[in-house]
Amino acid sequence: YTTVVDGVNVSTANYATTETVNDALTVIDEFGDEQPWFVWLAFNTAHTPWHVPPSSLQDYVCPHNPEDDKPTVGRAMTTAMDTEIGRLLAQMDPAVRAETIVIFVGDNGTHKDATTAPFVRDHAKATIYEGGINVPLIIAGPGVAAGAECAGLVDITDIFATVLDL
Repeated sequence: YTTVVDGVNVSTANYATTETVNDALTVIDEFGDEQPWFVWLAFNTAHTPWHVPPSSLQDYVCPHNPEDDKPTVGRAMTTAMDTEIGRLLAQMDPAVRAETIVIFVGDNGTHKDATTAPFVRDHAKATIYEGGINVPLIIAGPGVAAGAECAGLVDITDIFATVLDL
């Protein structure tokens, strides 16, 4: 894989999602006892180009050519991200994790080539249909009721004020 370090392309044996979490853990560690801190962690998966993540991060049976089964490859890419988010949270100091608010939000819907039922390809990413605009928003941490759901509409701009208040 190739990553960019200080504006220079560098070869790495790590998957991009793994590199992203490694970088975040380094930054979190550098904060030490400094409170409060903020980390914005943006993953580049599951986006094109289609690729099969390492089997250590997901357990889907993916084709050799990712273009042959984009729905399965898309799920594998998402699972790889989920695995790495789990590693990030597990490797944080438990005392720090107990005081950390985590906000996870998708940026847009599923790519039409990876869309599966009940959504249809023409109602996927880059459309105004539910498959293009209904994305996950998950918040966990102190003061957040575990398992609670909100049916209200939320826009990413709502997150800015929430983080500022926090």
